[in-house]
Amino acid sequence: NSLAARVERRFSNGLTFLSTYTWSRNLDGSYETSSPSGGSNSGPQNIYDLKSERGRSFIDVPNRFTLAGSYVLPFGKGKRLLSNAERWNYAIGDWQLSAVTYYENGFPLDITQNNRNGLIGAAVQRPNINPGVSAKTSGSLYSRVNGFINPNAFTAVNEFQFGNEPKADTTLRGPAPGTGNWDATLIKTVAIKDRVNFAFRAEVQNVLNHPWFALPNTTLGSSTFGQITSDYNTPRQIQLGGHIAFY
Repeated sequence: NSLAARVERRFSNGLTFLSTYTWSRNLDGSYETSSPSGGSNSGPQNIYDLKSERGRSFIDVPNRFTLAGSYVLPFGKGKRLLSNAERWNYAIGDWQLSAVTYYENGFPLDITQNNRNGLIGAAVQRPNINPGVSAKTSGSLYSRVNGFINPNAFTAVNEFQFGNEPKADTTLRGPAPGTGNWDATLIKTVAIKDRVNFAFRAEVQNVLNHPWFALPNTTLGSSTFGQITSDYNTPRQIQLGGHIAFY
């Protein structure tokens, strides 16, 4: 279930914006596609109670916002600034800057424990929720990498018991990509001859050089439960290129 909105605006001075927003709710049963951040479900906790497996999917993202824009820089011949640059127009004119960003919620986490019900064919065993105890910890994401989940919010259950922790916990969402990302591109095209153009392109990925943290350890009882021990993106990358086009 979703609601999507799109807004696009073109200005006369070479500025263009395109923005989208999606508000959604994704529900499923025992099996589903793994989330891009790695959350997945190996199967039902109790094959005789599949109704309890019904809930939010691991790919549930309630809010997603994207914004893309491009701007023809106002420098050089025919532009508002430095229009009489003459020979320097080849260097300062006809540049176009583009950028795209997105921000979205993280994905629901699957809190499990060491499966002591595997001998009866259960694919997974989940703990019980301790009422009144928040599973979320406070502080910035960077200060919580060693304690993203409060272990006191859960109690492990014994053999032949099924915990009441849901399949996908919407009170806990994976930190990545729960923030966002910025990419930018700078392009310049130069007419060498009537039918020959040269295009220079500079691309910057992850402009702000923010890490995209991987999911925390979600197995209760593990020595690293609730800790984020890795990320899965690359640092800021800059790529330069060019090509000649013949018409």
